[in-house]
Amino acid sequence: MAKVYFMPFLKWLHTSASSISPTIATKDIVFDIARQCNGPYGSYDHPIALLDLYLCSFASGQFQPMVEMVAIDCVDSPGARIKCYLRTGVTTLQQAREAMTLGGRIKNGDTDATLELLGELWGVLFRSKVGSHEEIETKSVLVEGAYCHLAVEMKAGDPGSVETKLHIPVNKVADGGLSDEVICAGLGEWFAKRGHGEFDGGYRKELAEAFENLEGTHTFVSFTYTKKTGVYMSMYYSPQTHAGMELNGGFSEVLDGGKVERDVWEGYDDLVRGVRNAVQQGAAHGKE
Repeated sequence: MAKVYFMPFLKWLHTSASSISPTIATKDIVFDIARQCNGPYGSYDHPIALLDLYLCSFASGQFQPMVEMVAIDCVDSPGARIKCYLRTGVTTLQQAREAMTLGGRIKNGDTDATLELLGELWGVLFRSKVGSHEEIETKSVLVEGAYCHLAVEMKAGDPGSVETKLHIPVNKVADGGLSDEVICAGLGEWFAKRGHGEFDGGYRKELAEAFENLEGTHTFVSFTYTKKTGVYMSMYYSPQTHAGMELNGGFSEVLDGGKVERDVWEGYDDLVRGVRNAVQQGAAHGKE
């Protein structure tokens, strides 16, 4: 099945740069497009309203999630989905639980199990970075400027169809980071707990056979759960592609015999922050 992806962020940049008080937000662009997909299989109005309530629930001064990308299934089917990908401010387990339920707005038979399993996975991945059980809920485990992404999946005509998936940047962990060996060991343990004992140790072996150099391989680990599918995870890799360059959410260059770290996303993040600051300053100026 084909999908189309686009980034409303680019339209937002254009309107933000051309107006002191821009009227078009990325969520508005995405929601307008989603409504145009209303048809014989139903409406996207309910899931749109649910997501919008969550996005509007953040107080002034808080990091407000931003819709950065949208994916639309190119198929004429009642099962066709629209996925919104959000940049969030999530760096703690407590925040991750809030995001997975859209601030408590998703309540169904899967919710309790989803949050419990998310807590287990978070503990396996980050236990070396936290102390007590209480601390694991509230301690930020990511470096400053890093954050989890949230995918919100919607189907037309089904008010209970909204599902979320959390993307955790395991290559952006604070306090010295996590080596790929530690990530492999943690994921192997997690797979064994889920009844896949063949991956306890086997996961690292498979990766080592696929990639010449493991270090810098893992970038994101995504997680979601439903009773129908069980735990559904994806591991995202950015392995070493050739000598002198390692992709790890960025890359390393060899210059004059020395290794210089450079994050390829740094410019993108700086651009977002710059436009956001300009918009906020313009809004504040307009209130004077």
